[in-house]
Amino acid sequence: MSYIRSMDTVEELATLYVAAENANQLIIALEDMGFEGLEVRPISGGYGLFIDDTLIAAALSDDAADATEKLLDRCADKFFHDIMEV
Repeated sequence: MSYIRSMDTVEELATLYVAAENANQLIIALEDMGFEGLEVRPISGGYGLFIDDTLIAAALSDDAADATEKLLDRCADKFFHDIMEV
């Protein structure tokens, strides 16, 4: 049996797991704030947050875990730190 591409290593699988966990944390946090239609998906060179298929934030890195951590930071700045106090 031959494979078209090589099998992922344990390190690559761990990186993808961290990226998935980061994406889930972001979606859950924003859903708790009332947002709907959220999706985190790969974009060219990193990951992006989409709301109803509109790109809201992006973070670039060759490493999936690093890109999603940067996306978490960017979204924290956009959604949590920019909220005006009344």
